[in-house]
Amino acid sequence: MSKVITSQHGQRTSELAMRILGPAGIDGSEPRRTTGYLIGRGITIAGGTTEVGKNVIAERILGLPRGPLVR
Repeated sequence: MSKVITSQHGQRTSELAMRILGPAGIDGSEPRRTTGYLIGRGITIAGGTTEVGKNVIAERILGLPRGPLVR
């Protein structure tokens, strides 16, 4: 559960930073922020997508049934 929350929070935070920076976020004048934004995107995929994490939470914690396509 913490993976889902942490990855979503990191992604939203870096998106806000990029919005605040505007063009400076992509022209290279703020390389740490740009790198953080790109790494944050990759981490959400590498750690397992958010949708998969939410499915695991639904099945294990909430006790919901698996999807109809899963056998």
